[in-house]
Amino acid sequence: MDDSIIRSCVLFFLVTLDDESRVYSCCEAALTAARKLQHRQSQTRLNPLVVKEATQIYREAHRKTFGARRPLLVSNGPSEELLKEIHSLRDKVSQDQFISFVWSEIAKVNQEDLSEGLGLSHGTIQYRSHQVLRLWAEG
Repeated sequence: MDDSIIRSCVLFFLVTLDDESRVYSCCEAALTAARKLQHRQSQTRLNPLVVKEATQIYREAHRKTFGARRPLLVSNGPSEELLKEIHSLRDKVSQDQFISFVWSEIAKVNQEDLSEGLGLSHGTIQYRSHQVLRLWAEG
């Protein structure tokens, strides 16, 4: 597994979840589910599957409990101030806009993988991300 997709998954959950102690278990669940799907669908690439599974876990995170909460040691992660700004943005935009923004602008996932994983066109993802960036710039 490529380290970049693991880093992207960790960044996605680090930015989207309020409780940092859930990042590790959510990321582990997404990566495991993506690997299982890839194994069943041998032709499918892993990166879009990780995007798909992580997004699904995020959307359902308030209804699910995950294994033991583990501390996560992230070097070069976003500062507390930046995380607060991003969390305030999350409350001002739709969930779909926020998810597209985080995957494309923060996690820096390849547009093709992102498009396939979210089931959206490149233009839709770019538009949603731009809307969040515009709001952030205005704020």
